[in-house]
Amino acid sequence: MVLNLDKCIGCHTCSVTCKNVWTSREGMEYAWFNNVESKPGVGYPNDWENQDKWKGGWVRNINGKIVPRMGSRIGVLAKIFNNPDMPTIDDYYEPFTFDYEHLHNAKQGAHQPIARPRSLITGQRMDKINSGPNWEEILGGEFTKRSQDYNFNHIQKEMYGQFENTFMMYLPRLCEHCLNPACVATCPNGIVLIDQDKCRGWRMCLTGCPYKKIYFNWKSGKSEKCIFCYPRIESGQPTVCSETCVGRIRYLGVILYDADRIEQAASTENDKDLYNKQLEIFLNPHDPAIIEEALKQGITQNVLDAAQKSPVYKMAMEWKLALPLHPEYRTLPMVWYVPPLSPIQSAKDAGYLGDDGVLPDISSLRIPLQYLANLLTAGDIAPVKSALNRMLAMRHYKRAETVDKKVDISALEQVGLTEHQAQEMYRYLAIANYEDRFVVPSSHRELAREAFPEAKGCGFSFGDGCKGSDTKYNLFNSQRINAINVSSNPNIDLWENKDEIFDSIAECNELASEQKSSIYDFVTYAFDRSLLSFQEIYCDIFDRGRSTSLLLFEHVHGESRDRGQAMVDLLKQYEDAGFSLNKRELPDFLPVYLEYLSTRNNAEIIEGLCFITPILGLLKERLLKRESKYHALFSVLIELSMTEYDSALISIQVMKEADDATPAALDSVWEEEQVKFLGGDSCPSSIQSIHSNRFKNAVVPQYLEIGEANK
Repeated sequence: MVLNLDKCIGCHTCSVTCKNVWTSREGMEYAWFNNVESKPGVGYPNDWENQDKWKGGWVRNINGKIVPRMGSRIGVLAKIFNNPDMPTIDDYYEPFTFDYEHLHNAKQGAHQPIARPRSLITGQRMDKINSGPNWEEILGGEFTKRSQDYNFNHIQKEMYGQFENTFMMYLPRLCEHCLNPACVATCPNGIVLIDQDKCRGWRMCLTGCPYKKIYFNWKSGKSEKCIFCYPRIESGQPTVCSETCVGRIRYLGVILYDADRIEQAASTENDKDLYNKQLEIFLNPHDPAIIEEALKQGITQNVLDAAQKSPVYKMAMEWKLALPLHPEYRTLPMVWYVPPLSPIQSAKDAGYLGDDGVLPDISSLRIPLQYLANLLTAGDIAPVKSALNRMLAMRHYKRAETVDKKVDISALEQVGLTEHQAQEMYRYLAIANYEDRFVVPSSHRELAREAFPEAKGCGFSFGDGCKGSDTKYNLFNSQRINAINVSSNPNIDLWENKDEIFDSIAECNELASEQKSSIYDFVTYAFDRSLLSFQEIYCDIFDRGRSTSLLLFEHVHGESRDRGQAMVDLLKQYEDAGFSLNKRELPDFLPVYLEYLSTRNNAEIIEGLCFITPILGLLKERLLKRESKYHALFSVLIELSMTEYDSALISIQVMKEADDATPAALDSVWEEEQVKFLGGDSCPSSIQSIHSNRFKNAVVPQYLEIGEANK
């Protein structure tokens, strides 16, 4: 993520929306995963940048190795029951609310009732509110306290206590999602994205994080932090704070990096070299060699495409505008900032800055420049100066283009920019369209391992322990018969164990040789393709439209009310047989039904297949019509059922059906009708009318008359 501080207006919209989504609950009242600080100031929590006090981040020892500032493993364990370097609630603030109810319920009196503050932790009334997450908002408070800002080091700060020399900037802060996080190294449990099941509340991560963006939930006894809204990121959406940003200051994009060089970059001897060393581990997404290696390592093409369009890569690598927050902590942060021009430009307008050729001489305002350098580049002025000069050059170029109606590239040549780069910078920084700011590729859910068994595979085992995701016990400690992981689409486990699958086919005595041959040919056809290619085939056949759905009752009841009762009856049948489902499985899903039959004796298996033979025949004919190889599996199931059905009747029905998997057919079902505020007997914009019209132009679902199909 990159944040453009030159445009932040300090509205706190990002903080409020993040708070409402993630930390508006008991135990996290004081926690703000995203907060906006006014600089100069000591920030939230108090003096968080003073690592001599808080012992966060890493330090480089005399051997050239980096170790957590709070100590080695032995040092961390020695303080595990009494951590002296951990911020307390007073370093944040005591969260509060007000007695609003008193305004309504107060007895009539001579004085107007007031709402007094009340602590959200103790529930008691507070005599005075002493602090808050934005206590220094717009330079609030006395300068003597704000001057304790760590970034005033090596600066004659007394003059900035005078009104005429005052400057201010906003600094939105969130978890830096570092490449070399100190919180991981100091956690006794070794947790990154904090696992609430494994966290034991040692709170060493609070000390280890130099940005103090990990919070202790006093209600649950667990640590919590910003998760970068990963549920949204996985679906290709920006984070909540980015989505709601009024000033359009946030940018999200993909950065490719060399993970093998992280330790080397973090161990750089000179703090001022850390910024450039981190740049060196970022990889060029346009390099053919990088693309080839990325594809070999499993990075998908859509991620590479996003990396090539990434605004983060442009700002950090191509234009060198974005800079990391306090790189001297050696965590290699991944939330970077474009330094603000506002204080410098204001000085220019006021006449305090001399001109150096085309661009103003920003070196003459050295103290604010040094302040920004202390904040963003470990005190190195050169990168900050370069970034500010480039932004000034872009403004000079665009002003000449729009006001003077001429092309003046003298400023661009002075800072090493091309006209194309200047136009792009203007588009991304000034216009900042949604599609330019957020280039977030959707994750490939089909490539992920099944997470549900990992999270819920054990449940309450009443002392039996949890043996991992392969548990055969359900919530009530009863054994699930022949429990397997039923996936709704092909997964990596099949490809990793394909040899065992071929062996199972060969060793199966229940199948005839022709049936084995049919299954063998299909499996060979599948494994001859990559997992991603075959998943695409699966989704195209079974997930588009209703005609080839693997949900059995879809072909019998459709969306009628009878379908719900049929589900309940089938689920009761499973429970009576001791076959339990997890919450993600529907009882009429064909693989689940076949798994259930595999737990029964031969007579029950044949009877169960007999019940669904017409549906299997219908699916087989539709798959044949689509020329899908899957039809072979349904042919084998029909043969195993030893049941005759009227294939001619079903074939005639299938030939008359329209294709419901075309884009037009799908759009007619799912595309929402435009809302129009019209009158009439039946308002077309009413909920009932829209629902009725939704299927007006759709392909009529084809249901099966089982009574006619069975002989």
